[in-house]
Amino acid sequence: LTLPEGINALSYRAVDNVGNIEALHSMTLKSDATPPSTELTVSTPPANGFIPGGTRFSLSGLDPARNRVASGVALTRYQINGGAFISTPTSFILSGPDGRYVISYQSVDSIGHAEALRSTIVVLDQTAPGTALLVNGIAVAGGSVVLTSTDSVGLAAFDDLSGARAFYTLDGGPESLFGSTFSLRVGIHSLGLRSVDLVGN
Repeated sequence: LTLPEGINALSYRAVDNVGNIEALHSMTLKSDATPPSTELTVSTPPANGFIPGGTRFSLSGLDPARNRVASGVALTRYQINGGAFISTPTSFILSGPDGRYVISYQSVDSIGHAEALRSTIVVLDQTAPGTALLVNGIAVAGGSVVLTSTDSVGLAAFDDLSGARAFYTLDGGPESLFGSTFSLRVGIHSLGLRSVDLVGN
């Protein structure tokens, strides 16, 4: 006997070989054939797939009612890089080295219907970028640098993961995004520099 999804009224009785008829019995059966679904939210939306350290992932399971029937979510679980499933807590932060992580997740309802496993891929970037000072295209050590008025000054941001941009301040002025090389007039100058990567490190 296959029941349609929803609320079903079932009546039944037995009749013996000489025609005696049992009193009619009735019962209500609820049929749930729809698996639950899971929503994944990320505290810091990935930037081209990259996330910073401390990004929180939260899972929320929902069992939709079909024809007024839903058995309810029994558990929501996830696994990281194909490891063991974890069902509690359903909010977590990736811990581990920088790199690629596959987060797979699903919910299961109270009668055992499992949602098809879903996956999302992120790249964890917890490492701050670096910045090099370039004079005439050659990297020089920081500190005190002697230049001529014709020397070109540039910056190079380096980052192994999400990529970075270089910023600088000159003589205590406002911070500027480095775009092209520049020269300095004769005199003593204070040059501050830093880089920021795509996820804010």
